[in-house]
Amino acid sequence: MHAGLRGRVAAIRRRAPFRFASRPPAGPAFALQVGAGLLACESPPPDYSAVTARELECLRWTAEGKTAWEVGRILGISAQTAARHLNNAARKLGCVSKHQAVVKALRTKLIA
Repeated sequence: MHAGLRGRVAAIRRRAPFRFASRPPAGPAFALQVGAGLLACESPPPDYSAVTARELECLRWTAEGKTAWEVGRILGISAQTAARHLNNAARKLGCVSKHQAVVKALRTKLIA
């Protein structure tokens, strides 16, 4: 070990272990506090008009049970492009997956 590091490592080893000033919060009260903090986070509402016609078309085929590869074959695009359209639609709708995006598009009547 380098001579300069030897002293630093020894100093770190001599330090007292970290201690909380008070006990960390736990139990139902902590869960309620965290939940209230999460609910207080406001995100802008999704802009449904930003979803393109091609993204909606990919969502329609996904709602029919088609994979990205099958959607690509049907629309004459690559599977990667179809997946990109689905991911972009999901992001614009405020969703985390293409399946959630399909459900949201159906509920908001973006697709029938």
